[in-house]
Formats: sequence, structure tokens, C-alpha cells
Amino acid sequence: MNNIRTWIEIDNHHFNHNVSQYKRIIGPRNLSLVIKANAYGHGIEQLANLGECNSNVHSFCVATVQEALTARKAGAKKPILVMGLLDDDPSSIINKNIALTLYDYEIARYVQSIAAQHHATISVHIKIDTGLSRLGMTVEDAPQFIKYVRSLPNIEIQGVYSHCAESHKKDSAFTLAQQSLFQSLIKDLLTDGHEFPYIHFANSAATSSLDLPFCNFFRIGIGALGLWPSQENKTITQKRYPGFILKPILTWKTHILAIKNVTQNSFIGYDRTFQAPHDMRIALLPIGYYDGYDFRLYNKGSVLMCGIPAPIIGRISMNITSIDITHIPHAQRKDEVHLMAGSPIIHPYTLGQLAGNPNIREMITKLSPTISRKIINYSVELEEKIGILNHL
Repeated sequence: MNNIRTWIEIDNHHFNHNVSQYKRIIGPRNLSLVIKANAYGHGIEQLANLGECNSNVHSFCVATVQEALTARKAGAKKPILVMGLLDDDPSSIINKNIALTLYDYEIARYVQSIAAQHHATISVHIKIDTGLSRLGMTVEDAPQFIKYVRSLPNIEIQGVYSHCAESHKKDSAFTLAQQSLFQSLIKDLLTDGHEFPYIHFANSAATSSLDLPFCNFFRIGIGALGLWPSQENKTITQKRYPGFILKPILTWKTHILAIKNVTQNSFIGYDRTFQAPHDMRIALLPIGYYDGYDFRLYNKGSVLMCGIPAPIIGRISMNITSIDITHIPHAQRKDEVHLMAGSPIIHPYTLGQLAGNPNIREMITKLSPTISRKIINYSVELEEKIGILNHL
């Protein structure tokens, strides 16, 4: 792939492993793969394909109608839940096994009007606000709202759910309070005769840190990508489930565009933030903050060449990043360089810490959607190579 400026590889083997870890926790209940925001930067088409081929994935969750339609165009046939924005005419999802989220009366009336115009029924999930204070009916107003929605002839309630505000934290007091509110509401609704095919509360963090016997649907996003919601969640999960391991599925690569020698005291990059302490050999990479490489990694982060760390030197430019390869004498033009992967040196969490950004999701979601993404089987290919070598 040396003729391509930069590309992302998605490991199918690791994805299947991660999904199996969460499926082991929830058992026969439904695992829904969250692929919003371009699948957290991993590629919505690629993750829709992986989820469609994995029997442990029951359905998909997205943020917008457009994302749902993109997943459908990519070949996803499993059910899809739109959790947020109606950024397209709801009629576009009719007869496509796509459900919408209702969170207020205005949206409910609008969806009903569209469904009636097309003599169709639109499935919905009702969102309940238990403390995040984003979209959703309050617990107090939810029963009346659900009765109203049930009165709408062209809407079918398929599920009810809420969302955690801080389930990734060690202190679970607020999350447990949210759970209690939601669980009590569900109990009251069931007592009043309401039935819901799907009841859900948990994201990746809550799935592995809470006991949720009243839920039959779990929304797994970042965990399926092999990334922990937080280090606290990793500790809690592995204590509860020894042997629970996540494997990052993304590797972002580029290659050396050019190599040059610079003399001692030369300045490198904009604003002269780096001055060569000695004669140096540097490599220029054809990527920059335009591609989503965090600008704040300059003079802090590193890349990997043949497993050897190469420090970033000077400011990261829009389209060029400079690295020190003085200690890698065999490096040459067009050699492959790893920018982000599961290795500790270039792990998204490590890069986020270096950039002063603890939100690992931001580090990956800002990867440009224009970067080519390809599904591969790293582990399988590696195992095959090892097998061949063992027989030589």
C-alpha cells in the first residue's frame, strides 16, 4: 500500500474477540453494536460489515438517520436504532428495519404524521432521562408520554432506554442512582400493563461493571473496538471477570515521504519549537492535523518504525509531520510507519494523555473519514506465518 498516503487497517479477528468478551457477560441477551460517529472513527461501513458477519451482534445503534442509511447501503441487514438526530425525512427509514428514538411530544407528533402520510408503521424506542439531562423524558413524565405514544396509530413502541452519565468511573454512586430510577420506572410500567420487547440502560462500561438482570439489550461501542471506557473500568471489569481482555482493532499507518539530514542547531517546523541538539537524520511523513493527528503531540508523541519508537519533532503541520530517525539508520523512503495502534507507545489512550486529552473517544473519532479503511485479519495472518516458520 506504499502508493497510498495514509490508511487505516481494522482487525476482524480482534473485533470478534472483543464482542465475544461482552457476549460472555450478557449471555443470551442482545448485544447491539454502536457505530455512530463513523464507528468512533473506525469506519461505519467497515464496522457495519463486521457486525453483520458476527452472529453475536444482534443489531446496530447509530446517532442519525443518515448513519442508519449509510449502514444499510454498506450491506447491514440487522435491526438499527437511531438514538438521536432526525437529520433526514423519517419516511426514508420506512420498511428498512430502522427504529427511531422519541424523546418529546413534538418529535412524536412529527413521526406519527410522516408514518400516517405513507400508510406505514414506524418503530420507536422511548428515551428516558435519569440524570444525564440530554435527550429524554424525565422519569416523572415518562408514564404519561408512553401512554400518549401508544395512542398514536402509526407508531409501535419497540423499546425503552436510558443512558449513563459516568458509568466509566470508579465511584458508582451516581450510576447506581440512575439505574435505580430507571429500574423503578420499568417496574411501574410493567405493572401498568406496558410491554417492551427491548429494555436497555448499559453502554460498554455499565455492561461490564453493573448487574442488570432487568435489561435484555446492551449497547456496546468503544469496548467492541478494543478500547476501555476508562482505566477505572478496566480495573473493575477484570476484577469481576478475570481473563476479560480487550484488543484494539485499529492500526493507522503511513509511510516515509522523504528523508533529510539536518545540522546541529537547525530549527524544525513552524514556530521553531524544536532545535536540533546535534546533527540529525529526520523523516517527513505525509500526514498532519488535517488527517486528525492531534496537533498537541508535537515534541511529545512518537510513532513506530519496525517496532522502534521515533519521536515527533517540531510542530505537526496540516499535511506533514517530522520524526527523528537518527537512531534508525536502516530507515528509508516509503518505509511503513505506525501512527496509532494497540502498542503502548502509540495507543490512543497514551496519545491522549500526551496531548492532555483524557477522552479516548475524541482521539479516534476525529480521524478523517477520507482516510482509506480496510478490514484485515492481523492475528490470523500472523499465526499462519508463525506456523510456516515453525515448519521450516
